[in-house]
Amino acid sequence: MSSSESSDTEMIDRKRKKRCPETWKRNERKKARLLGSQYTTKTGKIVNKREVKADCTCKKKCMTKFRTEEKEAVLRALYEKGSKNEQDVYFQGLMECKPVVRKRPNKEAREKLRTASFSYYIRKPLEKQQNFALKFGRPQVDVCGQCEELTTKLKDSKLNDNAKRVAAAELMVHKRRAKKFYSKLKEVTDLCHEREDVGGIVFDYIQNMPLPVIPVQEMFYYRQLRLYGFEIHDLKNDTGHFYTYHEGQAAKGPNEVCTFINDYVQKMPAEIQELHIFSDGCPGQNRNNTVIRYLLALAASKRFREIYHYFPLRGHSFLPCDRDFGCLKRVIRKHDRIYLPEDYENMMLSCRKVKPFTVSTICYKDITDYKTWWPKYYKKTCQSSDEIKSKFTLSNYRQFTYDSSTPGYLITSDYIGGFVSQCFKLIKPKAMPTLPTNPAYSKTLPINIKKIDNLKKVLQYMSSEILESITILLHGKPPTLNVRQLRRTNKTIFIVL
Repeated sequence: MSSSESSDTEMIDRKRKKRCPETWKRNERKKARLLGSQYTTKTGKIVNKREVKADCTCKKKCMTKFRTEEKEAVLRALYEKGSKNEQDVYFQGLMECKPVVRKRPNKEAREKLRTASFSYYIRKPLEKQQNFALKFGRPQVDVCGQCEELTTKLKDSKLNDNAKRVAAAELMVHKRRAKKFYSKLKEVTDLCHEREDVGGIVFDYIQNMPLPVIPVQEMFYYRQLRLYGFEIHDLKNDTGHFYTYHEGQAAKGPNEVCTFINDYVQKMPAEIQELHIFSDGCPGQNRNNTVIRYLLALAASKRFREIYHYFPLRGHSFLPCDRDFGCLKRVIRKHDRIYLPEDYENMMLSCRKVKPFTVSTICYKDITDYKTWWPKYYKKTCQSSDEIKSKFTLSNYRQFTYDSSTPGYLITSDYIGGFVSQCFKLIKPKAMPTLPTNPAYSKTLPINIKKIDNLKKVLQYMSSEILESITILLHGKPPTLNVRQLRRTNKTIFIVL
C-alpha cells in the first residue's frame, strides 16, 4: 500500500469535531453585554457590571423621583430581555418622535437643520406601585337626567363654544350640589362614631319581591303576589332592620313609612338626642306633608333635641340601603323556587354574615293612621316668617330642620348646607299635637281578582304544606278540602281562594 492511500484512510477514520458557539469568546462577550454583566473586550479592557449610579444633572431631575430599588427594577426589566432586538423594541417604546416646535436656522449651517425632536421616558415598574388609578365599570343604569342632558350638549359637534361653556358650568355646579349629600352622609357617619348623643338612619323600600317564584314557562305571563320590604339602616352601628309584608296587608305610603320610623326610633338609646335622617325624595313615601308633620310632632315630644332630614338630587340617590339590597339580591338570585314570605325573610337573616340583618313581619293591624291625623294640628301651607314671605313648597327643599325648642316651626334650605334658609310656622294656633294611635286599616286589603286567578293556575306545582300556608297567608284560615277528590287521588288538595 502506498503512502497516499494510507493518508486518505486516516482522514476518513478521523471524527469531525462538533461546533459549540456558546463557548466562543465572541459570543460570551455578547451574552455578558446583553445581561449587563462584567466582560473583557478584544483588546483586554475590562468592562464592569451595569449598576445604579449617581443621579443625572439635567433640568427635570427625573431620576430623583425613583427610589434605589425602583432603579434596580428598571435595569432588571431591560437586561431580562432575551435578545438585542427585544431590548431595541423596549427602548423604542420609551422614545417619542415629535416635529421641531421652533426652528432657529444658522446661516452658516443650513444643511444641518434638524427635522425632528425626540423625548425620552423611563417606565416606572408596576410591581412597586400601590395606587393604580384603574377604573372598572358596567353599563350605566338610572343615570341622572340633567347630567345626561348636559353631557350630550358637550359632545354635540354642532353646538357653539359659548353654549358648551354654559353647559360645562351648569354640569360642574350640578355635580357639586349632588356631592354635598354624600359629604354630609360621611360627616354624619363619622359623628355617630365619635359622639354618643348623635344618631343617624337611612331608609328606603327594596324592589318588590314576587311570590311565588317557580321555574316554569307560564310564570312569565302570570300576575304574581308582591312582597314589600322596607329597610332602616343605622349609621351608628352599621346594621339594617327590615319590615316585610305583602300587598294584601298594607300599601307603600306615608302611613307605613311613619309607622316604621316611629317603631325604630323609639327603640334607639335614650342618650341619642340629635337625629339625622337620609332618604330619597319619593313624594308618595318620604317627602310629603305626612312625614314632615310626623317629624314635627316627634320633635315636639322632646324625644330628640334636633332632627335633620336630608334629600339628594334626583339621579344621585345611592344610599347605604342600596348596598344592603345588593347583598340580599345576590342571595335571591341563587334560589330558583320561592313560595312564601318566610323564604325571603330567611334570606334576609342569612345573607349577611357580619352584623346580620333583623326582620319584622308586619300585619295590617300594626300600621298607624298618620295621613288623617295631622290636618287637625298642622296647616297644609303657609308663608315664611321672613320679609320675603315665600310660599311653602315641599319639592324645592333638600334639607329640613326640626328643633324641639321651637315646636311647630320648620326650617328649610334649598340645598344641603346652604346659607339661605326659610322658617315656616306649620302648627295651628293653640294646637297640642300628640302622636296618633289609631290603626290605618280595619281589615286586609283586597287583592286583584286576576292575580288570584293566575295563582290558582300554579297550585299544581306546590306541595300540600305550601298550599295551606298560602291560603292562611291570603285569608287567615286553613284551606277548604274537596273530600271526594282527596279520597280518589290521596294527593290533590283543592283550595278555595
